[in-house]
Formats: sequence, structure tokens, C-alpha cells
Amino acid sequence: QTSSHVAILNEMNHDVRIVPLDGRAALPSSLRQWAGVSRGRWEGDTLVVETTNFHPRQLLRGASDSLRVVERFTRVDERTILYRFTVHDPSTFTQPWSGQLPFVAMDDLVHEYACHEGNYALSNILSGARAQEREAARRKPAQPTKP
Repeated sequence: QTSSHVAILNEMNHDVRIVPLDGRAALPSSLRQWAGVSRGRWEGDTLVVETTNFHPRQLLRGASDSLRVVERFTRVDERTILYRFTVHDPSTFTQPWSGQLPFVAMDDLVHEYACHEGNYALSNILSGARAQEREAARRKPAQPTKP
């Protein structure tokens, strides 16, 4: 994040959205980007991101090219951001619809999202894990059996 932009990384497909915060004008509707064109602003402690100009193959559930998504990111505590969104498309939906989801910080590792064509590597991954389990069992002292 800088004073003029926010970058939002989506782990799936490694997409990074660069969201200008400098009040620049929207792009003409003829310019369509894969994940749309986002513009952001701050409303108090909430980052508001409005996205339009979605690529035709990315339109949500049959939405029209007038689809507009408004997202709100609000930090509610040290470990949680409340993510809220509203979908606007009067050509497709009778009214806007919304949802929300808390983004809670994790202490776990985040593993890379990757497509494994045919999951050819899965047998190697599993055989390696089974070998580690056998080695751990071999090193573990025998437990006395109960009569």
C-alpha cells in the first residue's frame, strides 16, 4: 500500500489487483480488463473499491457488461478485516445483492495455489508422505502392551 495505490493479492492464480486511490477517472467502457477496472477511496477507516469494465468472459452469473461490484474492507481488530461486497447490475438482477466474510489472520502456512494437470505429482507427494510416516514409526519407541 502507498498513499496513491493499494495492491490486493489473490492467491488463486496469483492475481494482483492494483487499485488507484488518487481519484483518477474511470476508463471508457470499451476498455475491458480480465478482472475489471478498480478504483478505490477511503471512507473513514474503510477502503471502498468499485470495479467495472469486467472482461466478457469474467462476468458473474450471466451479468451484463454494466456489472459493478463495490467492495468494502474494514479492519475490525488486530487480526480481522471484514470484507463486504455488493453486486449491482440492473440489467440482470432485480436489485443489488450483498455478502460479507471476515478475513481472519492465520498463523498457519499458506500453500501456493497451483493447477496440477492430471495431478501427476500427487502419487509422488503421497509416497513421500507415507515414507516420512514409516520413518517416524520406525524411530518411535515401542509402547508396552497391556495384558
